[in-house]
Amino acid sequence: IKYELVLAVNQRKFDDARRYLELSREAIGNYCLGDPKGAVFYEYVIEKESGNYKRALDLYSEYVTDNTGIGNSIDNMNNVVIDYRKAQAERLNKIAYKAKKRFWLAVGAIVAIVAMSIGGYYIYRRRKNNEIEHLIDTVQELSHEVKSRRNSIDALVRERFLTINSLCDDYFELSDMPGDSHLKNAIFKNVKTRIKEMSSASFRNQLAERLNDDLNGVVDRFEAQLPELSADDRVVFIYSAAGFSIKSIGLFLNLKKSSVYTRRRRLREAIESSQAVDKEEFISFL
Repeated sequence: IKYELVLAVNQRKFDDARRYLELSREAIGNYCLGDPKGAVFYEYVIEKESGNYKRALDLYSEYVTDNTGIGNSIDNMNNVVIDYRKAQAERLNKIAYKAKKRFWLAVGAIVAIVAMSIGGYYIYRRRKNNEIEHLIDTVQELSHEVKSRRNSIDALVRERFLTINSLCDDYFELSDMPGDSHLKNAIFKNVKTRIKEMSSASFRNQLAERLNDDLNGVVDRFEAQLPELSADDRVVFIYSAAGFSIKSIGLFLNLKKSSVYTRRRRLREAIESSQAVDKEEFISFL
């Protein structure tokens, strides 16, 4: 066994050497190769060559105490201490290097996170500013469009509206007064004439043309996307899109107010259940 031990140590087969050393100790204790502490020495050699310098230092200290065996002719205490200190220095250097590496990795990660956060916030703010600017431009365009649309439609119907309002005011003021039957009849006749004009197909056609001009062809789109609706539905839609009230539409179509409400409600339901692309826009006029 002892020769197998020496051969394993020389060939640096330290696992085999430990096994042979254990067998040798079981057989003859620490006595090995003529040395009373030979087993301790060879254990020292194994631990030293394996890099376990702290354990090797302890074993060598145990070995040289009151012993002059084979180890004293090969190694000495100073060499063992030097090896141990070198190993300790290397271990500390490795620990310091790893700690320094982890530190700079952490610093790099923090810097990267901060940089990405700043960049992300800058991109977010820039995008938000662009969205706000776009919304402002959109609102301004819509405001201009609404103003132009309102002015355009008003230009068409202002005179008739003002005339009707004026005649209606006069009519209701005189309706409860005795006499003046000729004046009342004249006013009533004028009112009916104006209402008849605004109930005509020619007026509705003018109104539809103006709505198409001001609302991106809204009447044409209504007819194209909802061909299943009737001509009466088209008339209700045109008057509603132009801003006429329920009472006015009732006068133009010779309907009761409840009937106009019913027609508009059914028209709205028909549009909602349709596949019209612009149905939300159409419904907004009703």
